[in-house]
Amino acid sequence: MAGYVLIVERDADLQQRIGTALRDAGYELAAETDPQWARRSIAVRRPDALVVDTQLGTDDGFRLAEEVRRSEETRTVPIVFLATTAHRGAAHSAEARRRFAPADVLVAPFDPNTVVPRLAKLMTAPPPTAASGAASVTPPPEGALRDPVQQREGHEVEHSARTMASDPGGATFTGTLKATPFARVLQRLYVTRATGSLLLLYDTTKKIIDLVDGYPVSVRSNVLAECLGQLLLEKRLITPEALSASVARMHEEKRQQGQILVEMGVLSPYNLRRALVDQLEAKLFEVFSWPDGKFMFRPGTPPPAVGARLERPPAALILEGIRRHYHQAHQAAVLERYAGRFIILSTDPMLRLQEMTADPAELAFIRALDGTRLLEAILDEVRIPPAKARLLLVALAESGMIQPHETTSRTPAAPPEPPPPPKPQAEPPAPLGSGELAMMLQMARTQDHFWALGVDRSAPVGEIDHAYEALARSFHADRYRMAPEEDRRMAHEMFERLSGAHAVLRDPARRHAYVASLNAAEPMPPPMPGGGSASRLTPAPDVAQNAAAGLYQAGLDHLRARRHHEAVEALRQAARVVPNQADYRAALGWALFQQAPADARAARAAIAELRRATQIDERHRLAAQHLAEIYAQTGRTDDAIAELERLLEVDPTATELAEELRRLRRD
Repeated sequence: MAGYVLIVERDADLQQRIGTALRDAGYELAAETDPQWARRSIAVRRPDALVVDTQLGTDDGFRLAEEVRRSEETRTVPIVFLATTAHRGAAHSAEARRRFAPADVLVAPFDPNTVVPRLAKLMTAPPPTAASGAASVTPPPEGALRDPVQQREGHEVEHSARTMASDPGGATFTGTLKATPFARVLQRLYVTRATGSLLLLYDTTKKIIDLVDGYPVSVRSNVLAECLGQLLLEKRLITPEALSASVARMHEEKRQQGQILVEMGVLSPYNLRRALVDQLEAKLFEVFSWPDGKFMFRPGTPPPAVGARLERPPAALILEGIRRHYHQAHQAAVLERYAGRFIILSTDPMLRLQEMTADPAELAFIRALDGTRLLEAILDEVRIPPAKARLLLVALAESGMIQPHETTSRTPAAPPEPPPPPKPQAEPPAPLGSGELAMMLQMARTQDHFWALGVDRSAPVGEIDHAYEALARSFHADRYRMAPEEDRRMAHEMFERLSGAHAVLRDPARRHAYVASLNAAEPMPPPMPGGGSASRLTPAPDVAQNAAAGLYQAGLDHLRARRHHEAVEALRQAARVVPNQADYRAALGWALFQQAPADARAARAAIAELRRATQIDERHRLAAQHLAEIYAQTGRTDDAIAELERLLEVDPTATELAEELRRLRRD
C-alpha cells in the first residue's frame, strides 16, 4: 500500500474521481466533507497525506492545514490543496506552498489523475510506521462483535431461507454456482428485470439479495462477522475501544450502532452513510469468492429496504467482485471462449450501454471494442495496465456487454454494432426530473423516428448510430436505477422508443418503407431555407417550443438551486428539442462549467456550448459574459478580454460589461 490519504472535499463527484485515481495507484483512502469531522478523523488515525479543498463551505481549507501543522504528530504530513472555487491566483499558490510545506496546489480546472504524481512527489520520505497506523489493528475486546442488529438479521435470514427452501416450486431460477457463476446469475436477473429475492447457500453461510427490476438493492446475511462495527474497525475509521463502547450502548439503548457512533463523535454522518453502503457491498462481493454453492430466486415484492441500499448497477458490482476475487485461472477460464476471436460490444443496447465504470481510460478501452481485433491483439495493444484490461474483459464477458464477432476472415467486415462512440462528456448525464421526463416522453409519443433521434431524413447510418448512442445512454435503465418507480417506467419507455427508432432507421429496407408511410400519411413539409432537405424534425413547432421552454425553465430552477447535474441534463434536452436557441445553449454551457469547475473537460464542453450560443446570436450578452468568466477562471485572461471586446464592438450598449473589461486589463 502506497500510504493512507485523507481527502477533505465537499464536491462528492470530484472527491470520487480523485479517490478512484488514488485507489488505482495503491493508496488507502478515507474521506470527509466537513473540516470539523476531518479533524476528528485525523485524531483517530494519522494520515500519510492530505488532499484538501481550499474552500470547504463556510470554512477555509487553509485553517484546517494550520491546525495540522501546529500538531507535532502531523507537522510533516504532505498536503495537496485543491483550489476549485477560491484562492486560485498564483500568489495564493506560492504562499500555500511556502507556509504549509511539504505542500502543493492544484488550480481548477485540472485532471483528477494529476493528484497522484503531485502526491507521490511530496511523499518522498517513507511515512512513520507507528504514527500512520500501518500496523495491524488491535483485536477488540471479547464479545465486542456481538452486534445485536447483525444477530437479528442472521435469525431472519435463517427463517427466510427455511421458508424459501420449503417451497421450491415458487422459484423461477435455481442452480449451482459452479454451473452458473454468481456474476452470470446477476446478469440473468438483470436481463429479465427480475424483482424478488435471491437465496444463496454455501456450507453454513446463507445470504439473501433483494432485487427490484434486476437491480440488487439490499443484502442480508447470517454471518455475524459481517457487521458494521467490524467493517469500520478494519477500515480504521474507529478504534477497538469505540467499537466496544458502541456495542455496549446498542444492547442498553436498543438503537442503531451508526447513530451511537455519530453521537459519540467518532464517526461523521458522511462516513456513516458510506460505511452502510460498503457493508452491503462487502456482503455481496464475498459471494464472488465462493467456489460453489446453491442459489434460488423467488419473484415477488421484497421487504422494503431499511436505511442504506446498494447504489452501483449490476455491471459495476460484477466488475468490483471480479477485481476482488477472480484469480488468474478463473479469469483465463472466462476468456477461453473468446480466444482467437474478434471481440465486439453486444448488439443488445440494454447490455452494451450498461454503466460498468466511470474511469475515462477504461471507458475508452470499452468503446474501442469494435469487432476489428482479436482478443490477443486487444490485450497486446492496450493503453491501460494489461492486468486492468484483462479484468475489464472478464467483467464485460460475465455481464453480457461483449460477444464474439463472427467473421470468415482476419479482416472482418464492418461490424453492425456498436455505433461510433459519442463525444466524451465531463460528467455522465444526470437523470431528468419527473416533469422534464414526462415532457420528453410526451414529445416522443407524438413525433416520428427522425425527431426521436434528432436527425434529418437524409442522415447517413453513421449519424443515426451516433445520435442513438448518446440519447440511449441518457435514458438507459442504469441511469434511473435510483429514481422513483414512475420515472423508471417513463425512462424505460423512452429507451424502448429510441431503440425502436434506431432499429428502423439504420435498416435501409425498413427505413424506406417507414418514410413511404410518412409521406402517405401527410404531405412533406416545404423545403427548408437555404436548400436543406425537408424533414419532420420539428413537425409541430408549438409543441416543440413549449416542451423546450419547460425543460429550459426546469434547468434554470436546478441551476439556481445548485443542482448542476440535473440542470445540465434538462438544458441539454431543451437544446436538443430546439437546437438553435441561444438562451438554451448559453445556459447549458454555464451549467456544464458549474457542474465541475475543476475539470478541464467540463471547461472545454462549456466553452463549446457558449461559442455555439454566440454563433447563433453574436449579441448574446450572457453567453459572452460566461465565456469571459470561464476564460478568466482558467487562466486565459487574453481570451476573456478579446471576448468582451468583441461583444462591445457589435453591441456598444452592453456597458455593464465595460467595467469587467477594465478590471481584466488592469489585472
